[in-house]
Amino acid sequence: MAGGFHRRSTKLMSFVFGLVTEGYNDQTVIRAVIEKLASQQTSEVTVVYRQVQPPRIDATSSGSGGWTEVRKWCLRNQEQDRQRLIFSRSLTGEPACNALIVQLDGDCLHEYAAVSGAPILQEEPWPAAYRAGYVERLLKSWLWPAGQVDKRCVLVVPVQSMETWLAAALDLRWHQPENDDPVPKLIALKPDMEDKSRPGRLRKKRIKKQYKNMAQSLVFNIQSVRRRCRQFDYFCVYIESIFSM
Repeated sequence: MAGGFHRRSTKLMSFVFGLVTEGYNDQTVIRAVIEKLASQQTSEVTVVYRQVQPPRIDATSSGSGGWTEVRKWCLRNQEQDRQRLIFSRSLTGEPACNALIVQLDGDCLHEYAAVSGAPILQEEPWPAAYRAGYVERLLKSWLWPAGQVDKRCVLVVPVQSMETWLAAALDLRWHQPENDDPVPKLIALKPDMEDKSRPGRLRKKRIKKQYKNMAQSLVFNIQSVRRRCRQFDYFCVYIESIFSM
């Protein structure tokens, strides 16, 4: 799936990002942030996306997502496969990617530990840095079992979930968003997102338009969220470094 934008300048740069995420709404947020950071460059930037996982919904795919599908994709597409499928032009003519973004939330550590066998701290709540570090190590073990990391892969770990960044953008007085579960905060701010049959939880079927609107709030308040969410700032710094190459 391709999309993009450009602005006037004397120099043209083009970047292709492959997206491996838990869900489509995660991609909506990631794309909004990338395009905001691209718009701040001094050169004209064109951004193109390849939607890798979840796949595009068509007659041959169900578009299934979730962390288990991210894991399956990583294990199924090891480094040599990624070089051929992602970092080279595809058989269908899609361009080679400059970077592959792989996103995994940190809200399922018990499930991750059960699958991977990697032990977790018994005492909860877990510090944000511990939660993020655990998920990053897990992703690396799936992507690079031999241990050699490819810096073209951007690991996106929003500590709890992408909703952490969105709720932080909606409540600028929330001082340490990464330390808390974002769902109660988001429901308090957006009551219509609550699943009435499961009080205190978000709807299973999320509304794309709501995420587009919240993503716009995120990019509008991007500097405030960067100051309060370390993992969000890491992601922004990495994307900025790609554009500055």
